[in-house]
Amino acid sequence: MKESLESNFMNRRGSSCFPDEVLERVIRMLKSRKDRSSVSLVCKKWYNAERWSRRNVFIGNCYFVSPEILTPRFPNIRSVTLKGKPRFFDFNLVPANWGADIHFWLVVFAEKYPFLKELRLKRMTVTDESLKFLARSFPNFKAISLQNCDGFSTDGLAAIAADCKNLTELDIQENVIDDKNDNWLTYFPESFTSLEVLNFSIFHNDVNFDAIEKLVTRCKSLKTLKLNKSIALEQLQRLLFRAPQLCELGTDSFSQELTTQ
Repeated sequence: MKESLESNFMNRRGSSCFPDEVLERVIRMLKSRKDRSSVSLVCKKWYNAERWSRRNVFIGNCYFVSPEILTPRFPNIRSVTLKGKPRFFDFNLVPANWGADIHFWLVVFAEKYPFLKELRLKRMTVTDESLKFLARSFPNFKAISLQNCDGFSTDGLAAIAADCKNLTELDIQENVIDDKNDNWLTYFPESFTSLEVLNFSIFHNDVNFDAIEKLVTRCKSLKTLKLNKSIALEQLQRLLFRAPQLCELGTDSFSQELTTQ
């Protein structure tokens, strides 16, 4: 990859006069993280072009790099995917308070990435205070995905619902969560219509069905909806009538006694 790009775009006479804006536009079209890494190794000019054009960053281990190192390296990030605890955390083999706290990352992001739009976390410690800070600090925030995370409750999700006016994705899966507040979905404003993905299948307690129905009715762009076991078959039918545009629907298992006439 590195050799082919270098041979196609660079030579001793033209490398210094190749327009920066064109180079950044070309590099921005690369989707593979491996390809972008290869591009950044070609020369200093390509390194800077890749640096300034990068909008998404993936960090496979939050202990490999700090936010103080990340933010100067990539100053224009809009989406962050961050993994924390090792995989055996899923089997309760990691001690409590082991680490991987997202909050100090958010504090740095609020200063360096005020236009952050997406945050995807896996095996991180996320508190309600962190979710409230996130909702207040990023006015253009659109998507949050929490997978195998712990430390938060539905109070934190209520803050996301209330303050993230442009939210398109709320994906909560396989988390250790205290779902004590079954009215958290009511915190979405009446004017809120942007949601495209909603997943709360991990929840154990009942949720406010009236709030779900109103939200689904308002959000005409909703494509993915994953529900928990508190939704009955009759309620599911009502939701499908309200949202015929759904492309993906997830439900819990249902059972019904069969009777003969």
